[in-house]
Amino acid sequence: MINKLTKRTIYIGSFLNVVPLCAMLLVSIGMEFIPFIILILIWANTPFMFGTTQLFGSNNVSVQKFGVTDASWSAQLYLIAFWFLIGWLVACCSTLFSKSKSDAKKASRK
Repeated sequence: MINKLTKRTIYIGSFLNVVPLCAMLLVSIGMEFIPFIILILIWANTPFMFGTTQLFGSNNVSVQKFGVTDASWSAQLYLIAFWFLIGWLVACCSTLFSKSKSDAKKASRK
């Protein structure tokens, strides 16, 4: 079960953190797709909507009209860790539900 949980956490956490990687690629190529920019804003601002900007102070995070506009490396690592934590929660739920579903199938076979 732990092995399954670890794999799911890595997959889901990586999927949730693919947005900034794709953004850096698109910006370096010169393609700035407006809906993707909106996704980046949502990805960066969601953790800070919970009031965690006080953890970093004004030197590490710059919050302006459209939310977080500039963040230090520690704030960016916090963002990545936040999305991996969300991935872990989703993986825990999916592991629990898949386990109960497989237990129900085994019980019906008896």
